[in-house]
Amino acid sequence: MTLQFENDLEEAIETYREQTSEMEPDQLTQLLDVESLWEAEGQLLETLPRKLEDDGRIDERTDLEAIALWKFPIVVRYVRDAPIETIRDISRQAFATNDITARVTSLTKLPGVGPSMATTIEMFRDPDSYTVMDPRATRALTTYGYWDGPTEASLPHYRAYLETCREIATTTGFTLRDVDRGLFVLGGE
Repeated sequence: MTLQFENDLEEAIETYREQTSEMEPDQLTQLLDVESLWEAEGQLLETLPRKLEDDGRIDERTDLEAIALWKFPIVVRYVRDAPIETIRDISRQAFATNDITARVTSLTKLPGVGPSMATTIEMFRDPDSYTVMDPRATRALTTYGYWDGPTEASLPHYRAYLETCREIATTTGFTLRDVDRGLFVLGGE
């Protein structure tokens, strides 16, 4: 890791906190009774990992709805229309496998869930072990010379992407979640 990258990443992590503290997405803040995107993320990170582990699936539609509103609000209508048993069955099957590629691939069977959203579910299930793969983050890694894979979220490339992010977290001392936050900002819009 270059010192410039570490410094830029550190600054981007702080920018993420500042920006998300000012964002107030109506549906998400109302659903979770919080005042900002930053608070919503904090609440989800505090409650979902244990809940998803204990249940072994996404047991409540509002959990998947909150994840969708946090990542891709446009897909929430598919989540709201999905039968709860479909959500439960697909997520139970996905969470039962230890293979990360198989798990995120299975999660894409959920209504409204594509590759980036599937990795978001994994991040909220276990934020210390998994991270979100999206074009902004992969663009940032490509710009700094740490990624030569596709810039779109790609399930066949998720394991390699994840290992790259884990290596950055280990080298820099940032949490995996903070690495993701910083990459999201560094990747621009």
